[in-house]
Parts: sequence; C-alpha cells; structure tokens
Amino acid sequence: LQSGGFLAVTQWIKLPPRSTLKLFATAIDALQANGVEQPGTQLMLIRGWQTSTLLVKNGVITSNEIDAMQQFCRSRSFDVTWYPGIRVTETNRYNLLREPYFYQAAQALLGPDRQSFLDSYKFNVTPATDNQPFFYTFFKWSTPMEILRLRGQGGLPLLETGYPVIVATLLQAIVLSLVLVLLPLLLIKKRASSGIPGTVLRLRVVAYFAAIGVAFLFIEIAFIQKFMRFLYHPVFTAAVVLASFLIFAGLGSAWSRRYSLCDRQQSGIRHAATGIVLTGIAYLFLLDPLFNWLSAWSVAARMVVSSLL
Repeated sequence: LQSGGFLAVTQWIKLPPRSTLKLFATAIDALQANGVEQPGTQLMLIRGWQTSTLLVKNGVITSNEIDAMQQFCRSRSFDVTWYPGIRVTETNRYNLLREPYFYQAAQALLGPDRQSFLDSYKFNVTPATDNQPFFYTFFKWSTPMEILRLRGQGGLPLLETGYPVIVATLLQAIVLSLVLVLLPLLLIKKRASSGIPGTVLRLRVVAYFAAIGVAFLFIEIAFIQKFMRFLYHPVFTAAVVLASFLIFAGLGSAWSRRYSLCDRQQSGIRHAATGIVLTGIAYLFLLDPLFNWLSAWSVAARMVVSSLL
C-alpha cells in the first residue's frame, strides 16, 4: 500500500465469531511483523447482519477517517466493532447480539491477555501463517465433546465438521490399504526367485512403497504451495501438480526399466540424483522470476507451463 492507503476485507459472519476474529488476529500479527508497535491504531472493523469488513491502514487512522466510517455505519445500520479510541457503548446497536462479542474479542486480541484468549476460545482463531495457511480451519479437538453435551440445546450445528470428515477419510484409507496392499503381501509364502525369504520380501515391498508414498507427499505439497502463486487457485494448482506428477512418474518408471534391462541400475541412480539436485537448484533461483514473467499468460497456458516444470 501507499502511505495512507487502506486494505479492505469483507467476509460472511458465522456465530459464534470465527473467521472475523482470525482475520483480525492475522492483521495484528502482520502489522507487528512490519514494526507497528500499536496495531490497534491502524485497524477499523465494522459488521452488518451477515458480513463484516476489516480496514487495515498503512499509517495511523485519523479522526476524519473515523468520522467518515461512523457516518457510513449510521446511514446503513452497520455496527462499529473496533477503531482507535472506541467505547463499548458505541457497539452492538443495530444488529443486536446478546453481548458485544466482536468488540470483546478485538479488545482481547489487542490486549496483554491475547494468548490466553486464543488458548481458551472454543474455536481456532490463531493467526494464519505460512506454516498454518488454512484460514478456515477453526476446529479444536477440545471442543467436540462439549458441543455434543449441548446438543439438546442446539449446540450440534456449532460443530466444525471438516476435521472429523478428514479423520473418517483417513480411517477408510487405512482399512483399504490393509485390505488391498498388506493382505496380498501376507499371501507371499514362498521364497522369491532370488532366494529371499517371504517375510523379508514383504518387509522390503512395504518399506519401498511406503518410502515412495511419503516422498510423493513431501514434493507434491511443496509444489502445490509454490505453484499456487502462479496458478492463483488451489483447485487448479492441486489438479495440475498431482496429475503431472502421476503422469511423469509413470513415464519415468517406464524409462528407468532400460537401466534394469542392461544391468545399469547404479548408473541410473546417479543420473536421477544428479538431475534432481540440478533441477532443485535451478528452481530455487529461476521459478520466481519465471512466474513473474509469465503471470499475464492465460490460465490454460500457465497450466501447460506448470505441468512441464
């Protein structure tokens, strides 16, 4: 932003408050990371019936800007939630809640007890970071049992279902893996043609494919995170990255058979490792300039480039 410029972010409101508070907390962290000692002097937050809008200024908010915001809220029945110098009596006037929850949360996030508020709040509203980038993850493992106890009082709709669904999917994947991967391995009774005992062969097969799976996860997640900057959308990025890895891994597997047929496995490993190292070093220095240079291309063209990379 230029000096005095504003960033405005509008979101849907969910009660009890979640996304609005996480955005507010993230803005506070971002300002502090940029050397702002009093982030509350550069923030304004308003809410309507269904939406909230956070304003973040590159500079201290002036009294004229506060007056303009208050006039906007009065004429359109928006509630003022936070601005530098706000009083609790100015909040929760139009779209009434039992208590001024948004104001109370803003005060807590800007105050000395910020961490205790984040720890005790029923939802995960800790600031989003590069290491925890999924903004709409509000689930806390300590909350479901309490919500289930309140189901007779209408508490069940408050349950964030995303994480339980992921856990259920993981359990299904484990069961399918046992049935489709490990069970067939248990049927290996005889020694292989090389004379390797069946138990050792089973362990080798499990270790080999487990290592491949973990390796795929590591590089796919890293590439999805990196190429998001280039393709702009998580769905596009995941589809292109995963499909490309599967296709080219299959081609690479077919090509590597040449080394086995002519008994050049060691040579193949050296070539592969050298290619990986050189490509990785090149990507460290070339990807960002390349993305900047090609960012104006169409989505289809950027998908092709991403797949080739």
